[in-house]
Amino acid sequence: MVAARRGALALALLLALFSTHVAAQRTLYCGEDDCYYLLGLDRYDSPTTKEIKKAYRALSRELHPDRNLNDPDAAAKFAKVAVAYETLVDPEVREEYHYYRDHPEDLWSNSMRYYARVYKPKSDMKIVVSVFLVGISALHWALMQLMHKRGKGYVKKYHPGFQKKVKELARERMAARQGAEAVETSSSTSDVKNRKKGGKGKKRATAEEKAEQERELEALEQEIADELIDEVALEGSYKKPTVHDIILVKLIKLPYTVPVSLVWYASWFYRHSIRKLPYTREEQTYLLTSALNRSEELLRQEFQPADFERLYELECWHRENF
Repeated sequence: MVAARRGALALALLLALFSTHVAAQRTLYCGEDDCYYLLGLDRYDSPTTKEIKKAYRALSRELHPDRNLNDPDAAAKFAKVAVAYETLVDPEVREEYHYYRDHPEDLWSNSMRYYARVYKPKSDMKIVVSVFLVGISALHWALMQLMHKRGKGYVKKYHPGFQKKVKELARERMAARQGAEAVETSSSTSDVKNRKKGGKGKKRATAEEKAEQERELEALEQEIADELIDEVALEGSYKKPTVHDIILVKLIKLPYTVPVSLVWYASWFYRHSIRKLPYTREEQTYLLTSALNRSEELLRQEFQPADFERLYELECWHRENF
């Protein structure tokens, strides 16, 4: 009983879908009207494109709503003539219309052909895709620049190794400046007067000098940090972007990079999976940097030379060894 009800419901849905589709067929092209008849032509006279345009111009002047203000149906008539003209003036659309009139039983094919033409993009897809790729590449480049700037700001503010190096260089430069200014400061007349006035003035002058030195040291640290930050090798999403990172450039290089990558992987598989050859130093570096997700330059910055060589000795590209 339940199965019979489900079958009846499915049949009713199919009939409703079919009837809706049949009704939609009547709205294609000129609907139930004959496009040739609307233009005052006969299909079997095989009117040319020139004759179709001539008939449309005459009817458009005659049926224009501005010239038929007393006719409430003037706008509808004018719209029908315009649709008929658009259907017949294009040879390809005219052939589709002929097939539609000659094969009304081919419901699905007629509908698909009609709607594929009506809703297809009006612009050239090559231009659309090109503009889209250029826009996405420009946005991606801007985001990479922003992430790189944020990465440099993070290193300058929070990286202990970088801050330590900056402070050391700042102290060295500050000491060099103070050594050059020591003779002038000790021989100035203001210092002599302060020493004669007593200890309170001396303490006040010393506090002011310390505050001034701290401000100079901060400015010097900022200057040195700006100088050194470009030497820091940032990795991942914070690395400095290059032209090769642009999406459009990657797509242009794809016909070259794909075959090269396939050859490289095939060579790797042959040498190390089939022939069981040992890894070269360059291959060990590739495995190490891939496993640790760091470039060789960054690893050399993070490890002392002896510790860096130790990574190779322990084969730290294997996670269990690291």
